[in-house]
Amino acid sequence: LPAADINECALPGVCQPGECRNTQGSFRCSCSAGHVLGPSRSQCLVLGVPGAEPGEERGLCFRLVSGSQQCQHPLPTRLTRRTCCCSVGKAWGGRCQRCPPDGTAAFKAICPAGKGSQDPPQFTLHIHPDGTPERPPRPPPPAPSPAPPDGPPPPGRDHPPVSPCVPKCPQMFPHSPQCPPIVPKMSPCPQMSPQMSPHKTDECKLNRNICGPGECVMGPGGYSCLCFPGYRWHPQRRYCTDVNECEAEPCGAGRGVCMNTGGSYTCHCHRGFQLRLHKGLRTCTDIDECAKGDVCGDGGTCANVPGHYKCECHPGYRRKGSRPPLCEGDTAGDTPGDTGMGMGR
Repeated sequence: LPAADINECALPGVCQPGECRNTQGSFRCSCSAGHVLGPSRSQCLVLGVPGAEPGEERGLCFRLVSGSQQCQHPLPTRLTRRTCCCSVGKAWGGRCQRCPPDGTAAFKAICPAGKGSQDPPQFTLHIHPDGTPERPPRPPPPAPSPAPPDGPPPPGRDHPPVSPCVPKCPQMFPHSPQCPPIVPKMSPCPQMSPQMSPHKTDECKLNRNICGPGECVMGPGGYSCLCFPGYRWHPQRRYCTDVNECEAEPCGAGRGVCMNTGGSYTCHCHRGFQLRLHKGLRTCTDIDECAKGDVCGDGGTCANVPGHYKCECHPGYRRKGSRPPLCEGDTAGDTPGDTGMGMGR
């Protein structure tokens, strides 16, 4: 004879404060609001109490940390540090606390299940000896039953009220009877949407880092990524890849050296040029040395050229060293005008 099942829900204190549901060979706890399942899996604990899961503070989760150690791109929902760092976060909390790198001991301490793991769920899933997860029994489809001549069957526990003028759709309910063809007014069948398909897999939930530096969006044909600024969608890899802004020479040809960074770039300007930031774009612009009136002195005229400047000395003046003013008076008095070149600052 098979062993009789023990109703664990009859034991005092099981799943309290919450609801207990007995199953074959086990039981299941559903905790009330403000409580989560404790480590014993048989008692509901108040959130924040030591031993409760998840008993962690929730804060901002940042997807990017700049080179100046500034947190950027916060998610709209506050998450625990575990959920943030084990999914797509690079830093967490109001103090921009960096997440440990993947593969380190610190990362394994908070993410034992690896990348993509979250806080422990607030329910238990018991496994049968054959290895299959236990699921609630699915109710069998209703058997066809003819309606009495004077109308539909009366509402009951096993027979919900059905209007005779609303047909059952064969593509959704293949075992349900059809409405009589003589009914003059019938409601149309609802269209199947991608969300209604039982075989649709939500890749965004299965792998929260599937896009990398971007947001995952599910659609009828699968997932796509809304990439962060400085990244673009790669159709073959189906991933957000870094844009190499230096290919377009944003710093200016011959004005500086462009260095590509993750999601951005920076310019190392040559002598005579200075870095300028305008609407998020960096470039190297020429320094107008002639803006200072004493570059050539009273005995010359300054002409600005890209990266440097030159002084055209008046008659009676000549060029001296490389430091301003470049034009100085000639004591002999017979020197024609001279031209001197100056380097940029």
